[in-house]
Amino acid sequence: MSLLDLHDTQPEFAVERHPDGDVQLRLRAGGFDMHITIGRLYDDVSLFAQSLHHLAEDIDQDIFDGWRDTPDESDAYITVDHSRYHVSLDSARVGNYPSRAVAEIELARARVNTGVFPNAWLITDHSNPEPINDDTRRWHNEAGDQLAPIPSVQYRAGDPPPQVLPDVTTDDAYCLRVEPVDIVCPAGQPGTTLDHSRLLDQTSTQPPSADLFSHLPGDPYAECRSCRAYNSGQRDEPCPYGGRYTVFCPTCDRRCPIEPTAAPTIPAWGTR
Repeated sequence: MSLLDLHDTQPEFAVERHPDGDVQLRLRAGGFDMHITIGRLYDDVSLFAQSLHHLAEDIDQDIFDGWRDTPDESDAYITVDHSRYHVSLDSARVGNYPSRAVAEIELARARVNTGVFPNAWLITDHSNPEPINDDTRRWHNEAGDQLAPIPSVQYRAGDPPPQVLPDVTTDDAYCLRVEPVDIVCPAGQPGTTLDHSRLLDQTSTQPPSADLFSHLPGDPYAECRSCRAYNSGQRDEPCPYGGRYTVFCPTCDRRCPIEPTAAPTIPAWGTR
């Protein structure tokens, strides 16, 4: 007995009766055409029809009932490894992120940018796949083809110096999106402006923030060391600065105040 193993997601079936009375099953799959002659006897054809009915019932009962998708290499994945969340889409690497929420948002963004929307899976530390398609699709709009608006924080000129807080859409020590703010080094290092995920330094270049702050958790935000020492009992007095999160200078490693970036204004019209 020979075995013909074909793969075709849309095989074609047809049944016809020839002028001589023979009933024939025609199957097209994987580039092959196969013809199976059932014969011309009514009982044989009736038995064949019953077999097809039973096959459909078996698919409903044994396969569709309790159906669960299984991962495919072209699907979307968030893989947990050493407390980082690695994202891939259609076998292409997207990036790695500090939290699952951020990874979901970046996966949602990659789906929109590529126009590819396969099933999404979370691969846990134990290598178990969990379906997370609904979790990632919630970051899309109602049409499902664009990102939904994500609230961000903005500052107005004249407001008090902002307190650094984690973005509500992510987890501690990570801010997904900020409007331009100035990072001011108390030791006099060149000032830097943080605008979303890039920096603007004194040479007017725009390196990614990870190039300077990758050694700090949160890129570039980090938990205040004085607050952490006080909370753990290693410091007697509370932190004098206020605010649990801050930025440390990548050059001198000192705490940097965050100030709103000066915004140009239009002078009021004078009287004529």
